[in-house]
Amino acid sequence: MRVLVLGGSGYVGHRVTERLVARGDEVAVVSRGNLHPAVLESVEHIQLDRKDRAAFEAAFRDRYYDAVIDNIAYDREDADSAIRALRGRIGQYLYTSTMAVYDGSRMDRPVRESDDVVTHMLTEAEVSGSALHPNPARALTYTNGKRQVELAFQDASHDFPYTALRAPIVVGPDDRTQRIWWFVQRIQDGGPLIYPDWGHGRVFQVVYADDLAAAFLSALGNPAAYNKAFNIAQADVLSPESWVVGLAAGLGATAHSVRIPEHLLAPAGLEGYTMPIAGRPFGHFLMDLTAAYRYLDFRPAPLEQWIGETARGCAAAPPPQDSQGYERRAEEVAVAKRFEELQEGFYRSFASHHLR
Repeated sequence: MRVLVLGGSGYVGHRVTERLVARGDEVAVVSRGNLHPAVLESVEHIQLDRKDRAAFEAAFRDRYYDAVIDNIAYDREDADSAIRALRGRIGQYLYTSTMAVYDGSRMDRPVRESDDVVTHMLTEAEVSGSALHPNPARALTYTNGKRQVELAFQDASHDFPYTALRAPIVVGPDDRTQRIWWFVQRIQDGGPLIYPDWGHGRVFQVVYADDLAAAFLSALGNPAAYNKAFNIAQADVLSPESWVVGLAAGLGATAHSVRIPEHLLAPAGLEGYTMPIAGRPFGHFLMDLTAAYRYLDFRPAPLEQWIGETARGCAAAPPPQDSQGYERRAEEVAVAKRFEELQEGFYRSFASHHLR
């Protein structure tokens, strides 16, 4: 197959590109040239910025591809530009979507693809205080943009076949967001981790970058995937504790954790303390994977494999700077220990007065 990968040198993109090359496809990659994975030596590299609409659309005016895989569509104009550039000259358009296209207020059950994309655009009032959107400015940009991308491709689907893969947070050993490093650095220093407790039953999923890349290849050229969306995530349903225990096990370590009610953190001196995964905004959101299992034969890696590879890869190549908030690490540890002491004192007092 002739495949064009937009963002083919990035976090998920280079994994997709490597798989395509390995199976013998003719691959072209579009990127700005900021990243240089080794696989770029094996493909046609078209260096341009898709935000330069005129240059982007001119580059593909006379080209045909069996499929396009788009990892970097973030707003309506990204989608409309791709449609203008490639309509009538592709067999299938696959792109990375997100769990954020769903209604974040519906967390009583795993979301299904049949729940559809939210068509209205969020306002700042709607996202203020939301479990999914603690940062209203980012929500209004990212979430609304991704919803518009999906709606644009749906509108064009009569002559522009698409496949959307809706993913939660993507994790992997080469994580550039430093979300994984936040946990690994704290596990390695041996101090307790604080879990902001914001209610019972908070569980979540992530997706392993390799499994997301594999899902793209399963959907590629698959008639059952045309003009459909699929939830792609690990099968594992995680709590904050199981998430951290899994990372620690991958490092051959143990993790000490303390749950503290969220509303007590600011009075204790940790105002603004958050966990980048396993708490707000991504601490309670589940995705039904039935369609991916049925139509894409999606089989995600087992927990011990993907979480271990993620933790070890991050530890082996740490970023040059500390993780977010680590300058307050001594305060985190002190608050955790003080809270444990107060708990133990309460339990001893309760037992001495009521359990005699």
